[in-house]
Amino acid sequence: LSLDNAMPASGLRAALALVLCGSLSGAAPGAGEPGEVFIDDLRSGWPLDGAEGAGVAEAWLGCQVSAVSSSTAAARLAELGTALSRLSWTPDERVSCFQARVPGTVFSNLLRAGRFSELVPAGEDIFVDDNLAKVPDISVTGRDYYAMWYRTVLTLPGPRGQGSGGLNHLLRLRGTNYRVEVYIGGLRVRALEEDEGMGVPGMFHRWTFPIPQEVLGPDGRVAVAVHTSPPDFPGSANCTSVPGPCGQGGDHEIAKNAAVMQASAGWDWVQATPDRNTGIWDRVSVVTAGAALLTDPFLRTLALGKEQAVVLASGTAVNLQRHRTVAVVLRVVLRDARGRVVATAESSEPVVLEPGERREIEMELTVGGEGEEIHLWWPHTHGASYLYKASFDLLGGARDAPERWSSATMQHGFRKLSTWVDPTTQGRA
Repeated sequence: LSLDNAMPASGLRAALALVLCGSLSGAAPGAGEPGEVFIDDLRSGWPLDGAEGAGVAEAWLGCQVSAVSSSTAAARLAELGTALSRLSWTPDERVSCFQARVPGTVFSNLLRAGRFSELVPAGEDIFVDDNLAKVPDISVTGRDYYAMWYRTVLTLPGPRGQGSGGLNHLLRLRGTNYRVEVYIGGLRVRALEEDEGMGVPGMFHRWTFPIPQEVLGPDGRVAVAVHTSPPDFPGSANCTSVPGPCGQGGDHEIAKNAAVMQASAGWDWVQATPDRNTGIWDRVSVVTAGAALLTDPFLRTLALGKEQAVVLASGTAVNLQRHRTVAVVLRVVLRDARGRVVATAESSEPVVLEPGERREIEMELTVGGEGEEIHLWWPHTHGASYLYKASFDLLGGARDAPERWSSATMQHGFRKLSTWVDPTTQGRA
C-alpha cells in the first residue's frame, strides 16, 4: 500500500481511510492574526493564505546524501541539517537534489526524479504486474537508501516577536514516517510534543516545531530542512527469516516499531512498498499564535436528550514564552448549522502557565433547553448529517481587553446508538 497521492491513473491504487469524529480545520488568518495555513504546494511564490503580503513558500527540494552509507550518522545529520537550513546554502557534492512533492513519500519522489527508470521498460506502469518488485526493497538496500531531506524556504507574515501584538510561528507536520529531525535557520528544533530523549518516531502523530525568532531576518525569510528516515525495523517481504506462514506484514519485523502501517511490508496479494512509506505523507502547515498556542481541541458528548445535551470541551494550552509566565482563558462557542449561537463557555479563572508548560483545560457546555430541539447526525441514507460548528479561542493579555492568541474550529455531531431484539430472529440488533 502506497501513500503516494499522485500515482498514475492506470496503476493499482490503495486508499487509506481515516474515520474522524469531527474534523479540525483552521481558518486562513490575515497577516497579523493567529491561525494555520498550508504550505504543501510546488508553485514557487505561492501565498500562504491567499492574502497579499501574508507570506509565501518556495518549491520543495528533495535531497539525498551522496555517500549513502553515512547518511544517518549523527554527526553527518547535524552537519547537513545545519547547512541545508541556511538561506546561503547551495547544492554541493555532498547531496543530490531534485524537485520534490509534499505530501509525497521518499519512494514517490525518487520515482518522479527518474531514479528507477532503468528498472522498468519505457512506457510500462511501475504499479502493474510485478514491476514494483524490480525496485530495490529496503530489506536489501538498508534503511539509509530511503532516507531523505525535504527543504524549502518560507517568508513568514508579521509582525513578529514574543511581545504583545507579535506572532510566534510554528511548523506543523501532520503526518510523517518514521523518524524525523527538523532544522530551521541552522538550528535543530525539538517538537512541542516530543518527550525528553525520545525523538519523534512513529507514523500517526502531529508534530509542531517552534520556528526560532532569532533566525528570522527583517524580511521574514527562513530555510527549513526536514530529514525523514525509515522505520527502525523495516522487515522483509520475502519472509526468508520466518519458518512458518508469512505474508501479513511480511516477516512481521515491522510490528516491532511504534504505530506504523504494517501492510507497507506486504499484505495478502498487495506488494510491499520499497521504502515502507517513509517521508512526509500528509500536509504541512505554518501555525501562527500569540504568546500561547492552543492544540488538540476536542468535543465529547456527555449526555444527550431530545431537547438538551451536555458537551465536554477541552484543549491544551502551551506557553510559547521561554522566560515568562502567562495567564490564559479558553473560550468555546458552539453554533448550529445556521450560525446561531446555541452554547458558550469560558474558563472560570485564568490558567497560569510557566515557560514552556502544557496544560489541558476542560469545561462543560449545555446545549438547548425547553422548547429546543437537538439535531442529530445520521449516517448516509439514514437521515440528515447535521453538524454543529465549534470555535475555540485562547485569550491572553489584559483582563479588560484580552487578545486572541490562538484559535481553532471543528465540527461536532450528536448521535444516539441503541439496540433491540428482532422479533423474527430473537437476536439482538
